Amino acid sequence: MNNLYLIGGSPRSGKTIIFKEMINRKPMIAISSDALRESARYTLTEEPFVSIQKLSFEGDVSFHRAGENKDISHAKHFSYDIDQEELTWKAIVGLINFYDRKSGNSLIIEGMAITPERVKSLSLKNLKIKAAFVGFTDDSHLKNILEYAHANEDWVHKKITLEDGGDDSSVRKWFNEELGKNKEDATLAKEYGYEFFSPHEGSFEEYTNKVVEYLLG
Repeated sequence: MNNLYLIGGSPRSGKTIIFKEMINRKPMIAISSDALRESARYTLTEEPFVSIQKLSFEGDVSFHRAGENKDISHAKHFSYDIDQEELTWKAIVGLINFYDRKSGNSLIIEGMAITPERVKSLSLKNLKIKAAFVGFTDDSHLKNILEYAHANEDWVHKKITLEDGGDDSSVRKWFNEELGKNKEDATLAKEYGYEFFSPHEGSFEEYTNKVVEYLLG
């Protein structure tokens, strides 16, 4: 049986580093949910790098199910009122189902849309789920994020310097919101039988290696 590796968690928790190291150690189909999110956002807005706060749409779709007589037609009414992470998750599930039907391939997907509840809801026939969740659960990690941001001029640095005029209060607010979510995810991950890892446990390299070894073990 092939594996479906899932890495969920907050930004600035090392998901991409873990993702790349997994691919280095075990070549497989690799999908970043950031790419799926951007594709969906561009399809809807035709603008890059936007953040969809709310999406509402309703309609009807007619379709043929695979393997059925083409004369048999089905119809379905749909109505969605969702945010971009829910939209991204729907795209992820579609990809997972595609590869689960095809069999013969392991794949890895990482992203914020992957949560313990959503992973628990998956029902697969040919892929074995191996999920890990990562996130900061200690106030001390904010210092690491700010130091990394200023050294590498990442999106956190740009937000502080370009959008907020040097004021880091909005980043601190974001950090505290994510901190609360991570603590909830840590509890749910344990409840559902998944592992949760925090970047303040040892050095960052030790932490990311620990996650990789867990997934590949």
